[in-house]
Amino acid sequence: MTRNNIKIGDKATFVEAGKEEVTRSRRNPETDEPERVNVTRKAWDVKNIDRQIDRDPEVQERRRLEREDRARGDRSISR
Repeated sequence: MTRNNIKIGDKATFVEAGKEEVTRSRRNPETDEPERVNVTRKAWDVKNIDRQIDRDPEVQERRRLEREDRARGDRSISR
């Protein structure tokens, strides 16, 4: 999460990024001695949904139009 600059409050999604080989410790069940074994596990990545959407040109245009509509609506209100 730190690598992708995700902070508390961000909307994020986890994406499977493939598989990776890692070394882990475990106890040998026959000898009860610790041993290191290589295993393959799923690798995950995290993406900030808000930033992903913000870069989409269609979403940017839709938000711009929504802001303009709200601004026009605010002017029509008599106080």
